Amino acid sequence: MKLFTLAFQWIRIIALATFLLCLFGTAQAAPEDATDAAFAALLALPGGQPRDGAWIIPEQEEPVPKNEKALIARLVQLKKDGANFNAIRHRGTLLAHAIRAGKDRTSVWLLRNGADPQHVLFSKDLTAYDLALQFKRNAIVKLLENQYGFRPKASLTPSKSAASGKTAAASSTVTVAPRSRLEQAAKIMEKLLVTPYPDEAAQLEWQKFAATLSQAEYVAFFKNEAHFEALILLVRNSEGGLENALSRLPLELVRSKAQEIADLVAEASYVSYYEHPKISYNVAARSWPALWHRIDRALQYTSKPDLAGHIPPALWPELFASGYAIRDAAVTGCLLSAVDPEAFKALWIDFQRFFVDARETAPGLVLGKYRLAREPSPCYYSSSPVDTVAKLEFLRQQGVSSPVTGLRKSLLDEVDDLSLRAIVAAFSPTMEPGVPRLVQSAQVCDLKFNDLWLDALAKENDVVSHIPAKYAQVIELPGHAKCGLIVSGDQYKDSREDADDFFGGAYREGSTRCGDLPDAGEIWLEEDAQIRISAIKEGQCYGGCNLRKVRDTQAGKDYWLNNGERGPQCSLSWQLPDAFEWQTKPKDASLIPTTEANLVDRLLREQCRELPDSHDMVCRGIGRFREGEIESSADGDEVFTDLRNGRVVPIQRLVDQIGHERKAEYAAAIAAHHHAEVRRLLATGIPTAWTAAEILAVGKADLTIEEKRRRIAILFANADQLYRTLNNNRYDLTESLLAWMPYQDWKPILQIIAREPDIWRSAASSLRKAAQEANRVDLACAIDHAQGLLCGGGLVFD
Repeated sequence: MKLFTLAFQWIRIIALATFLLCLFGTAQAAPEDATDAAFAALLALPGGQPRDGAWIIPEQEEPVPKNEKALIARLVQLKKDGANFNAIRHRGTLLAHAIRAGKDRTSVWLLRNGADPQHVLFSKDLTAYDLALQFKRNAIVKLLENQYGFRPKASLTPSKSAASGKTAAASSTVTVAPRSRLEQAAKIMEKLLVTPYPDEAAQLEWQKFAATLSQAEYVAFFKNEAHFEALILLVRNSEGGLENALSRLPLELVRSKAQEIADLVAEASYVSYYEHPKISYNVAARSWPALWHRIDRALQYTSKPDLAGHIPPALWPELFASGYAIRDAAVTGCLLSAVDPEAFKALWIDFQRFFVDARETAPGLVLGKYRLAREPSPCYYSSSPVDTVAKLEFLRQQGVSSPVTGLRKSLLDEVDDLSLRAIVAAFSPTMEPGVPRLVQSAQVCDLKFNDLWLDALAKENDVVSHIPAKYAQVIELPGHAKCGLIVSGDQYKDSREDADDFFGGAYREGSTRCGDLPDAGEIWLEEDAQIRISAIKEGQCYGGCNLRKVRDTQAGKDYWLNNGERGPQCSLSWQLPDAFEWQTKPKDASLIPTTEANLVDRLLREQCRELPDSHDMVCRGIGRFREGEIESSADGDEVFTDLRNGRVVPIQRLVDQIGHERKAEYAAAIAAHHHAEVRRLLATGIPTAWTAAEILAVGKADLTIEEKRRRIAILFANADQLYRTLNNNRYDLTESLLAWMPYQDWKPILQIIAREPDIWRSAASSLRKAAQEANRVDLACAIDHAQGLLCGGGLVFD
């Protein structure tokens, strides 16, 4: 009997313990549930949802409150359940959403029950007082001033607009009226020059005001250098504007500023080719006589060497008389391709007069639409096949028979006109191609890597324009025996597409998947015991900066060609590559577009042809310009062979090879729980790919859970390394941890998701779904909260 009584007491103790554990577990879960319930109740009231899209509110046990009185009653109970009134969902706290939704009674209750008025938004840029002012919640403004220490503002600082979610400046500062006519002119000019290219309304407003200035005021104002430049910007593209402006200035002032005027007008001079009208020149392109009639010395046209192709041919005589010296007919661009036969005949005399290679290049310029070119659709708005035939027939009558090289058969095959095909055949080369003049050339430099290179390459680097560094290629630099590296990337950093905004709601920014490829990079060189970095200017390389060195065997000159890649990522095409050369400066050297681009283009057209069933090109003496593919062989020592052969290689391949010893030390330090050694190695440089590999290896290893957790703790210890590692592999890496890692170890990952919820939107949603399928309900809820959503909630887009 005694034993029975003792057993019964133990059963009671165990049952009570079990009950308490369950109660403890419920108490732990209740605050998060209560917090979500509080947000659900508030956001479900009229006015609680955003302007755009919708915020998904999971089904609740309690019905939606009918009014604010019922809402506050619900909040009273939820506070007892442990609701956190300073938690953030959909980018704002309960107080922020109450102010936005116009729930003043709820706002007052929240303030009196622990809501923090200082920190109310995810962005942390506005207080509850700012929001109350912005949404004109006057009662809340007064309460915050009288009881919470906020002071009235003389002027509102730039803030988020309740109407659009965009930055809006509201100011109550008093504008002091200009004291003189010249001050008034400066104020108006400052207002009109909000962009470098004032619109038509701004130009007209300036003309009206300028007409009110006396001659003395006008001259005095524009003797100021800054004012003079602004004047040209305001008048250069308005009809008669340049002539009117210059006619009111002393001739000596205009002449002293002539080169500055020329550079600004050249910048704005454009020609457009359309069907109606076929050729159109803008006002700036037609305004040049206003300057030319006033100059007394030659002008320089280095800022726009192809100006002859951007102004009407009728102005060529004055252009060349003013100092223009480019005699290469290629600068006329698509003119001969687009002009009508009769107009072509009329300009033929001047064309021969001003361009020394007129007779040699004219047939190719007429056929500009069908040739290898720098643009994906060269001279798209060209003459009809009938007019093209007429122009070529005219050239034959003039004794012009120069063959046209670089024709694209694929484009000609699209034209169903036998006459055009026949005359093109007559202008096609009849002789076998000779020895190519441009040939690929080896880089003459010493290729060696040391720990200095490893330390620099192993770090997570961005090249210019926030392009993650991904590829490397050897580059020979003038005056340096050691090789440098071109470091580049083929994509920009991730941008958000699905976003959540406190003011506006859920919205999509539009995909960047079809955006242009990155077109910039960097040159790295070991010098004075450091890696010196210089930028390659934008536009000089595309999709990985794949430059190849070629030599003009006749002139003995070297050029660097990019891969000719053009267009957005979803519709890439390969055109004539751009050519660059080294410009040597007293202390530095930089790659610049070659001054002999027309010569290089001509030689490439002679050596290159379009490959069948492809828009790729293959060039005799140079090779194939591949469709964006990075050519590289197997891993191992062959990475150095690839580099010496001028190939582009993934940086990670290079780092794995030169850093294999460091990689092994890193793995050993993690296995040995050597925290200090791991920190030392991270300080020197550990690629995120190595960290990712170690995280994956832990999950696959035959280790106890305790040992796995110890190793993961080491790998997660450096927050910056973990942040970069996860952001480079948001999907596979996080989902690989679901199978084994306990809930309490997920906090660092959840913090990273919470740091950039919009960037993580897709990956976090995928991870949440996987967690739900793995019956990790607690983790799935935590992922929602990290994204700023209610548990089980989400976004609906318009």
